Amino acid sequence: GEGPGVRESTTDTFLLLQEGLSIEEIARARSVKNSAVWAELEKLLSDGLLEGEALEVLIPDSLRRRVEDALTAAPPGAGLRSIADALNNEVDYGLIRCIAAVRQPTGERASGNPE
Repeated sequence: GEGPGVRESTTDTFLLLQEGLSIEEIARARSVKNSAVWAELEKLLSDGLLEGEALEVLIPDSLRRRVEDALTAAPPGAGLRSIADALNNEVDYGLIRCIAAVRQPTGERASGNPE
């Protein structure tokens, strides 16, 4: 199971995100690697504590589109490594995971959320 430390650090990340800090700033503030912050972000997304819109603030559009394209192009069941390879290993695994976590399996946006 998870100790209180894990949940606490995820809460810290959540609060810092609310303050508008970037992943890099949160990592620096908490003396952890960017990948640790991405992992917590993924947890917040999968637990429904953060909306996918949060990623729109944290991840530049062009980068998000690149990752989404790579995810779309990847064969079903492709591992993260093959997706990272497709992105020339320029993208943090955690970032890829976060984008994958909020994508609809069909590639469609959730209904009832007009642009």
